[in-house]
Amino acid sequence: MRIAIAILAILPAFSLAAAPDPLPAEAYEWRILVRTPNHPLFDASFRTTLARELKAALQPGLGLLGVVEVIDVASSDDPVAKQFHEQGWPALASNPTKPLDNLKNHGLAIEYRDGGFHLAARQLDGFTGLTTPLLRTRTVRSLDQIARAAGLLLEPDFAPAGTVEVIPTDAGKVMVNLRAHTLAPLEARVKLGDIFAVSVIQESMEKGHSRLTATPVAYTLLKVVEGVKDGKCKCQILSRWTNPFGRDSRRAAAIRALRLPTITTPVRVQLVDR
Repeated sequence: MRIAIAILAILPAFSLAAAPDPLPAEAYEWRILVRTPNHPLFDASFRTTLARELKAALQPGLGLLGVVEVIDVASSDDPVAKQFHEQGWPALASNPTKPLDNLKNHGLAIEYRDGGFHLAARQLDGFTGLTTPLLRTRTVRSLDQIARAAGLLLEPDFAPAGTVEVIPTDAGKVMVNLRAHTLAPLEARVKLGDIFAVSVIQESMEKGHSRLTATPVAYTLLKVVEGVKDGKCKCQILSRWTNPFGRDSRRAAAIRALRLPTITTPVRVQLVDR
């Protein structure tokens, strides 16, 4: 009954005439923002080579779904790149006041200490306003290993996104209409058991132009229970809340979801309370 109430509460969010386009035919723009230390080893020549090798490693796997762009934040005038260069990870945090731009900004930070090269990566998705929750890290011991290690960090975190659609006859489940699904098959990227994080999209007007912002929904996930068909997958709602999307969903422009990078492995659960 709780789940049924939650679904009824978000129904108005999906009946808006001016709901944002789920972008089934728009390719992803996957921007890799590379932040390197101020050290002689990381000169302009090295950064140019790293950018070329990263694009060569990531673009073939992405295929028609999108375009990979590698940005050296030390020499870029792009506002997000400059913020990442100056602020580090806070520049790529979810922010309910920041307008959505539909870009995937994927930070790659490299540090040199204790004789090793320490890499870290995290993504901010501009379609959903969500950040991948884990900071992926890896350490290598030589410069020529950095490009390969960076590719291994970044590739698993390319996260398909989509727009949530209510199933009127099934209160406990929703459909996720995947972005860019008309450009290339997504069956290999969204599988049974995969998990989506969720955000509520709000629309406002600013200087005569529509402006979309996103608020992450805490303690609420969607689990894929039926594989991708015609660009959509069916998901079960998993939430701590009776109404996971909140009262604001009545005025929301849309609900969007981002597939989270996960692994499959055995776990041990210890019960500590009767």
